[in-house]
Amino acid sequence: MPDKAARLAILMLDRPTCVPCLSDKSGLRQSDVEGYFLRIQKSVELHQTTDRCRVCGQDTQVYSLRRIA
Repeated sequence: MPDKAARLAILMLDRPTCVPCLSDKSGLRQSDVEGYFLRIQKSVELHQTTDRCRVCGQDTQVYSLRRIA
């Protein structure tokens, strides 16, 4: 994965996070974050659900990756 996609993956690992927070934390535009989801999904399972963002605390659409034990 390119560095930017890897950075997003690390931010989402075991931590449901919304796109605006992923954008803020990664330094990418929101539209770029959504584009990197396609790259990330080729390597790992991306989960999308409505839940509380673990960064900003809002109930919204969040994305996460889960570790496989």
